[in-house]
Amino acid sequence: MKKFFLLAAMAGVALTGCVKTESEVAVKSDSNRIVFDNPVVSSVTRALIDGTEYPTDVPFSVYAQYKNDDTGEDLLYMNNVTTEYVTSTPGTNQESWVPEGNYYWPKQGELSFAAYSPTAAQDAFTSVAWTNAAGFTFTGFNAVTNNDATKLYDLMYSDYVANQKQTNEQDYTQYYGIQLTFRHALSALVFKAKTEEDYGADAVIKITKIEVLSPVGSGDLSVTNGTGSRAIWTPGADVASMAVTGVTGTTQLTNTEAQQGNVMLMVPQTFNDETKIKITYTMQMATSVAPVTHTYEKALNSLNESDGASSTTHDGWDASRRYTYNIIIGLDRIYFASTVEDWTDITVTGTID
Repeated sequence: MKKFFLLAAMAGVALTGCVKTESEVAVKSDSNRIVFDNPVVSSVTRALIDGTEYPTDVPFSVYAQYKNDDTGEDLLYMNNVTTEYVTSTPGTNQESWVPEGNYYWPKQGELSFAAYSPTAAQDAFTSVAWTNAAGFTFTGFNAVTNNDATKLYDLMYSDYVANQKQTNEQDYTQYYGIQLTFRHALSALVFKAKTEEDYGADAVIKITKIEVLSPVGSGDLSVTNGTGSRAIWTPGADVASMAVTGVTGTTQLTNTEAQQGNVMLMVPQTFNDETKIKITYTMQMATSVAPVTHTYEKALNSLNESDGASSTTHDGWDASRRYTYNIIIGLDRIYFASTVEDWTDITVTGTID
């Protein structure tokens, strides 16, 4: 084996400095239903959710707190309410995200909102809760079960949108749809691989398994209310290893980079010396010869990472970051240097009769 390169790159997220919380839509109705207007995603994934446009096929869940200074009321108005995209909002014929159960704006007071996505992500936790005073608390997240191909919940939480109300003006309803900005709570890992040269049929190389050794496999998450709030994780216990799903070991590597398996979603964490990447791959030099298996391990904190602007030591995974690991496998050809050991001359003495 000639070379084995493992490089880490990080896709960063630029936090929005000013989050829009109101968007004006003129509608020909006096509907007072609460709807959400074009949620956005603060950059990163969709193998999962990618980019800044929220997908219309992913329900999210909403909490809302009602407060009326005149009456002194301060109470939970929406409690973990599933909200889905509809192409025609009742009474307005507008495309919007509508909470189940037709929630309406109160005539007085104000509403403050927070949401998480997707709704199904609640299955990855022991419990999910929100209060207007403390924000979100997600307990008992299990990264191992979440990375099952049937789940893979890209957990996100929204910025807190405070003190909203509806306003009526003149001959139409001026509706301020609630604009939600979602942020990724987990770390995403992407593995790509290629060969250093185009070996063709002379050397068939296939990756059969990619593992993360000794990662933190669980944790609790809290998010305080406030625009631009960040996820605060309390890590749980380490697990022996986690394998990237979807790595089949059937595709030959070429010198064109290709993603290996699915994206992994991990608990944000700081590495120790035992947190490693382990790659298992086979090499077959000729079709008549059985493939041989190799493994390669690399401590993650021995790598560097770059966000395109600067480079730092790769000492952990942060929330809302996607890390790309580029694997390059190179080979040394086998050569022979031939020499000949000279004869040793022996003289035989005696008489041959």
